[in-house]
Amino acid sequence: MSDALMMISLLLMASLYAAAVWKDKTVRRRDAFFFTGGWLALLLALSPPVHELAEAHLWAHMAQHELIMIIAAPLLASDCDTLVLSSANEFVARLGFTWNDTLGLARAVAL
Repeated sequence: MSDALMMISLLLMASLYAAAVWKDKTVRRRDAFFFTGGWLALLLALSPPVHELAEAHLWAHMAQHELIMIIAAPLLASDCDTLVLSSANEFVARLGFTWNDTLGLARAVAL
């Protein structure tokens, strides 16, 4: 994946989260802090200098991997409660699916 595509993906992720927070004013400050911390950890791990270093050296690749798995993932997952689920529920309903249809589709794709 190119560096530009990674940065665009991260910016899109932050923009979608900011739009959801703007729409739903009940987001707790703690949740926004967790998302921001996880997003910044991803930004650091996937930034071009770190990414290039990780492609050249195994130790840098493993440090990048640990940064994503130990810091970014738990922070992003800890914020994944009502805001994400309510936004996902609206999106799924607009597509004409129910949660049961979606879960069945996810299981079918996973198999």
